[in-house]
Amino acid sequence: FQVPPAELEALIISHPAVADVAVIGIPDDEVGELPKAFVTLKPNMEATGIEIQDFVADKVATYKQIHLVEFIDEIPKSASGKILRRFLRDQSWIVGKTCIVTGANSGIGRSTAITLAKNGYTVFATMRSLERGEKLRDLAQQLSLEINEVVLDVSDTDSVNQGIDEILDQTNQIDVLINNAGVGSNAVIEDVDIDSDKDVFETNFWGAIRCIQAVLPAMRQQK
Repeated sequence: FQVPPAELEALIISHPAVADVAVIGIPDDEVGELPKAFVTLKPNMEATGIEIQDFVADKVATYKQIHLVEFIDEIPKSASGKILRRFLRDQSWIVGKTCIVTGANSGIGRSTAITLAKNGYTVFATMRSLERGEKLRDLAQQLSLEINEVVLDVSDTDSVNQGIDEILDQTNQIDVLINNAGVGSNAVIEDVDIDSDKDVFETNFWGAIRCIQAVLPAMRQQK
């Protein structure tokens, strides 16, 4: 990536829909690095990544063209106004990474899945039944996010293995597992139902162990 970022930034900022921009080099196996643009749009303005790429391509040589565009709410800058390119490089590492969130149909799990998708992860949201995922689907649609839903019951070994196999069939990699699924019970100690609390441990403890055991072989092969 031998093109000064400021040159491409000055060009992209002239696009009528662009409010701010930062360009960094991202790793590429063939040429070493390729230019990627992080773009913030002006209020009530729209543009696609392809439009930004075409806007640049018409004005520069082939080796200067933008290969990736990511839209973000704000370009990270220091107090003096300097672009924090290292932060953007760290964020770029995320793109293409696959993350599994168990119990993602509600609460913290749903919020986690949404946040990860916003930040560029490929998200697989698991739940006992897809019927439970209606609110997650509605929220993802409102935010124009792609979140993949998978049936997976952490208290059932067969269900865990089938769910992980389904994810691997789709993506062939797993980078992050978030063991969020859990249940709870409230009672004073003398009123605790032992069988009920065994079910809690089956989900909260052994459920996490099942998921870890299911994903580790694939994770080790990726190293």
